[in-house]
This record gives sequence, C-alpha cells and structure tokens, in this order.
Amino acid sequence: MKIKAEGIIKTDGTYLARKIKIQEIWNEDVEVKGTIDSKGSDWLKVLNQKYYVNSSSQLFNFDLTPISFNSLTVGLKVEIEAYASSNNDSLYVKKLNVHDSTTVDVYGKIDSINANTFYVSNQKFVTNSNTTVILYTDTLGTVNDLAVNQSVEITALLQPDNSYLVLVVKIEEDPNVTKVSGFINNVTQNSLSVALPSFTITANTVVLNSNYQTISFSNLTAGQKVTVWGNQVGPSQVVALQIVANTGIVTGIEDIKNQVTIPDNFSLSQNYPNPFNPSTRIRYTLNKSSFVTLKIYNILGKEVATLVNEQKPSGTFEVTFIANNLASGVYFYRIQVYTQGRAGSFVKTKKLILMK
Repeated sequence: MKIKAEGIIKTDGTYLARKIKIQEIWNEDVEVKGTIDSKGSDWLKVLNQKYYVNSSSQLFNFDLTPISFNSLTVGLKVEIEAYASSNNDSLYVKKLNVHDSTTVDVYGKIDSINANTFYVSNQKFVTNSNTTVILYTDTLGTVNDLAVNQSVEITALLQPDNSYLVLVVKIEEDPNVTKVSGFINNVTQNSLSVALPSFTITANTVVLNSNYQTISFSNLTAGQKVTVWGNQVGPSQVVALQIVANTGIVTGIEDIKNQVTIPDNFSLSQNYPNPFNPSTRIRYTLNKSSFVTLKIYNILGKEVATLVNEQKPSGTFEVTFIANNLASGVYFYRIQVYTQGRAGSFVKTKKLILMK
C-alpha cells in the first residue's frame, strides 16, 4: 500500500494531515517534497527526516542536469525518492530533484540583444547551451535566430542577480518574415506571385503539399492556393522560405457563406490543463488513416514517454498523460504522422508545463 499525505506542521512539531491518498501499490520507496532544513557530510534533512546520500544516489537540478551533493544548500526546495536500508533504520536517497518554483512566462518584443543576453520590456534574459529555441514554423532553432523586434514567448528561471535564465523561447512573430495566403497569379522559373507580393525562389525554399510532403516547385501552377513564408532581404525583394500548397486548381467562384469549413488534414491541440499536475489531456485530429507517434520530451530533448505509437483511423482522438514519476519543469509533446509509408507527413511540437 502506498500513502501520499499533504499537511501542515503544528507548533508542537507534529503534522496535521489535510489530505491523504491511499493507493494499492506495492512500493517500498518513500517520496517527499519539501525544503532542506539542515545538511551534513553525507545526509540532508527534509521535514525533520534525515536522508542519506551514497554513490548510487541520483541528484538532478530543476532542468534534469546532474548536480553534486555539495551544490545542495539549506532552504532549497527538493523532491526526494528514497528507500529504506536493509535493517530499516535509515533512509537513502534514490533520486533527488531540485524543485523548480521560480519559473515565469513572459510575452513581448525583444528590445535589444547582445551575445547570450537579450531584453524584453527592460527585463534581462540570459541564454545558455540548454536554452531551447522554437521558430515561428514550430521547428527547433538556435539562439542565433533571435533578433530585435521579434515577438517571443519565454519560459525562464529567476536568477540571484534578478536576471532570468531562459529555458524555452518561442518566436511568435518576426518582422522580417512575411506570410501570405492567396492564389498564385503567376509562376516563372525562379519566382511566383501571390496577390501583390512577388517571392524569389532559391535552392533553400521548401515546398510542401497539403499533406506536408516535400514536392518540387515545378508542381505549382497559376490559380493554385498556397501559403508562403518569406524573408524580406531588400526594399523590393522577398525570398520564399516555405510554401505550403493546397490541392486543386481554382475553376470558379461560388458563395461559401453557408458552407462548412473543411478542417486541416492534421492538427495538434494545446494540452489542457496547462500547467498541470499530475495529468493533462492532449487532443489531435487526423483526416485520413495514418500511423501516429506522440511522444513527450524533457527540456534537454530526451524522450521520457511514448503516448501513441500505432495506426489510427481518421477522426479526433484524446490521450491522457500522467506525469507522476517526472519532476516539475518544462516538457514538450511532439506528434509525427506517417501517411502512405512516408515519415514526417505532419510534424508538430508544443510545450507543456508540469508544476507539482
């Protein structure tokens, strides 16, 4: 039997239980979350209970990077998984995670940037090798992709100098990037015109069909509807970065005000609730039968869970992710759809936050 209790410390040193959860699980491990009260050469005390550390103890920072016992200090919030010694007279740390309690989410425009620091709303943010950068196309980038005037969403950790260490930054909008949806007016060997803008095509331009499969630029024709992402490289030149083509050619115009809009072939919704503890729901939609993988990754890019790995019919599906065994922090969920034997027909990554 496993018992989980939440309570408060009374003035006489005893605990008043506010909630007790009993699970019929055979598990000899002890789990506790609290503040380090005191510390010795090979032990630490949390909630007046002493836990010993040995060579097999695993110690991790909030971002899951390994840390030393010497880096732990009194007052630090930790989550401990421990086990009893063979004679049941001592508890030994099996796994310890520093509790992440000072993360913030910020949305705004980058005011200035220099090396590994940038400012948003006059607040200093610092990046390092573990910072995850997500581009506006929902693909991974680097800190070199950050630029002044970009609108970004930041998840960061407060530092002692009142700066913030960036865990994740997502570029929501880039003033140097143009996005246009419309019908192709004209196509030449190295350019296409959509509505008013004309986009230059280069060897780096990515062209995808409606199933997000790579196709040749030569497959595009006048009258076809496309969505184009472009980079302004001069006063009158926009280079196409990515083109997503809808199937079919326009042959006429009809009244669509009473028609039902057809959804995209594939979609991945934001998990709910978010932040969550300990479970959250993830919904995705398929418009055709496909093989689907849905996986969870930590902030270092390590896979921590596989939620879906099977053939699915068309429809909308919902899966519940339970994170009892994970530490608080930022995670990512990534769906990959395989259609007709081709990998990567649809790939989407979103962020979720576990707060225990």
